[in-house]
Amino acid sequence: MKLRLVGRKIVAYLTFTKGLEIEYGPGNVVAVDVNENNVTVSVFRNNILADVYRVETHLGRMVIAYAERRRRITEGKSTKTREARKELRRLRERERKLDILRKAERFIERLAIETKLWL
Repeated sequence: MKLRLVGRKIVAYLTFTKGLEIEYGPGNVVAVDVNENNVTVSVFRNNILADVYRVETHLGRMVIAYAERRRRITEGKSTKTREARKELRRLRERERKLDILRKAERFIERLAIETKLWL
């Protein structure tokens, strides 16, 4: 546990750990290839390619779209003004990108657990 004084408040940081029993075979592997617009997952069982999955994320298009929106918002004004910061926060760019990445991560994790591979 870590405590930090922030102004008149005390913030406590707690760390939780989770113990897992892992069953795996040395020839069972999940290979993951992350690209700009997709995630490709290959499942090997007993050193033989069993399945290939492709998860479309479209992050590349999203990055370009948000860059254009940011350019339009900040056109002619500083990013340090309250109005510009408020508009940029309203985009929720980071949350949406992380949501997509977490969903892809969850898919890979479930796939590894279902096939009794490593985590």
